[in-house]
Amino acid sequence: MAPDPAASRLCGHRQAAIAPRARAVVLWTLAATSLGACPITDEAHEAPPAPHDADARIAAAPPDLPPAPPASPSERLLGQHPARLAQGGPERALYATDPASNALLVYDSTLTLIQAVPDFGAPLGVAVNAQGVVFVGSRSRHTIETYARDGGRRVFVPAGIVQMPNDLAFDTRGNLWVVDSVANRVLVFLPDGRWLRSLGAGADTPSAFSFPVAIALSGRAVYIADQGHSHIQVFDLDANFLGTLGEPARDLGDLTPGRFARLQSLALDARGRLHALDSALGRIQVFDPASGKVVATYGEPGMAPGNLGTPLDILIDDRGRTLVADYGQRRITRMDEVR
Repeated sequence: MAPDPAASRLCGHRQAAIAPRARAVVLWTLAATSLGACPITDEAHEAPPAPHDADARIAAAPPDLPPAPPASPSERLLGQHPARLAQGGPERALYATDPASNALLVYDSTLTLIQAVPDFGAPLGVAVNAQGVVFVGSRSRHTIETYARDGGRRVFVPAGIVQMPNDLAFDTRGNLWVVDSVANRVLVFLPDGRWLRSLGAGADTPSAFSFPVAIALSGRAVYIADQGHSHIQVFDLDANFLGTLGEPARDLGDLTPGRFARLQSLALDARGRLHALDSALGRIQVFDPASGKVVATYGEPGMAPGNLGTPLDILIDDRGRTLVADYGQRRITRMDEVR
């Protein structure tokens, strides 16, 4: 089915200025172009339409994670290479995916590791639904699996639909949003697992993605971190494109507010502000979505305590703490609160 031209039409809201596109350094070595556009529709389907062969120009070699630092035998058993974070369930546990050990890590409120659930196949994105079920995206199996605290597991999205489920999030309707970095699109699934819609228009449209890596949802907006374009794309919950936040940094020494060298993760705080993690610069910028301006910046690169080595994800927990999954430092770092 050909893409609906209305899918890329901008809505009537005032749009943020579209930042110029530029080549950006990405976390994983990748040479890829956008897959075929998927129509935005409210009709539910069993699976998203396959991309056209002519547009599926993905590099032969899959992107690799950064090499894990050396670990002792006991550390290897425990994992401790956190990549993505989520919180939920009746005990408000903290979950982290560990692609180095193929495990789902479970932490208590003191950030003490209490369980490592094995055999998830290079897990990346993770999210917890309202019923406390954990959803995990597998990079090697190309699936999304669920895990319940009683140990029950099942496949929610089978192989062949997603390629690199890098980040997951639930909206208030219970729909699961999946950021597929290699496919350059974001897929939305209904609570029963049926595909609802996809975001990621043609390469020549303002809403096209270039290696999207993260997502954050508020009650009114969807924010998607576009690493290749070094900006944040903004949509409403019906997938209408609203505009962008941020622009590419000139180089690793460019600390101008609102610029990104390697945009990696997003999180919303209780005040509705958007926190954006830059893994190359080791800093977090806080945006006021209403004005599009940066109102605060925190974090420093480095391997010393409190600094960020290879930060891959940010989460603001239900206590208001900013937690960062630092793959390079093999830990979850608690950052100072930003007021």
